Amino acid sequence: MGDVLDAGGDVWPTAGRFLLSGESAVSVERDMERIVNTYTLTTKAGD
Repeated sequence: MGDVLDAGGDVWPTAGRFLLSGESAVSVERDMERIVNTYTLTTKAGD
């Protein structure tokens, strides 16, 4: 609970928050890995 998902590189660790639940720790860890590998944040000037 409260873990920071850190993929390394050029990321903002506070750019998103996720609440995960699952049938097992393995399923939650799998979802966490998917988020780390696929989550993106796009900004535009003036946002």
